[in-house]
Amino acid sequence: MSLVLLKLVTVHFVVWGLLERPGWLPDKTRLQTGPRSILYSALMFLILSSGLIIPTLHSEGVVLSLGLALIGLGAVVRAVCSGLSSWLLKPSWLSLILLHVLQIIAFCCIASWITGYDEPWTAAILAWSSQRTYVLILTYAISLGLGGALVRLITAALPGASERSDVGLAGAGSLIGLLERLLVTSFVLFWPKLDATAIGLIFSAKSIARFPEMGRKDGTHFAEYYLVGTLSSFAVAIAAGLVARLYLRG
Repeated sequence: MSLVLLKLVTVHFVVWGLLERPGWLPDKTRLQTGPRSILYSALMFLILSSGLIIPTLHSEGVVLSLGLALIGLGAVVRAVCSGLSSWLLKPSWLSLILLHVLQIIAFCCIASWITGYDEPWTAAILAWSSQRTYVLILTYAISLGLGGALVRLITAALPGASERSDVGLAGAGSLIGLLERLLVTSFVLFWPKLDATAIGLIFSAKSIARFPEMGRKDGTHFAEYYLVGTLSSFAVAIAAGLVARLYLRG
């Protein structure tokens, strides 16, 4: 049954990427997907999921009628979610993630209701009661939240920091720092064999992007400001990841 659910989710993303992705462009103020587009998307989902799932229902131990009901309800739920999102949501990264998460949860609910398949919920309950889950949540909270505040306080203490705060797009520096701490902490936690190499690549890429500012005559002390901010951000992310990794190993 896990393969059937995986196929449903796969078809969902394939259809979304082919038909609905253009509506999520940043220059749109509203999705405003028309009923015809929603129905066409649901029909494509129905056809593709039927072609992938029906031939393998017997090997999955699922009765044909239950499989058809699962596919049909999946298409209906998908059409409803697409219709609601087209009128209620604005094109943003948060809305996009929320939409897909809700649709995947809906697929799991349908599969559990129709077939009694409770593997996703069993895994969710185990994760909810797992110490590892909360260690990871705490690690990312420290790295992303506390780390951002620490970097701001450290760089604000530098001479001429107010002159450096307006370099580049507004808010881009904070977002870059957030993403770099997310990547660095993830590498330290889940990719320990190559974490140093991956962190070095991140630092190199960021340095190349900032190279023009470093070379300007009016960018006095920008290199020092940049290094202090970047290294303090990396230090928080690495420390948080290392402490969590050592704790989970012990």
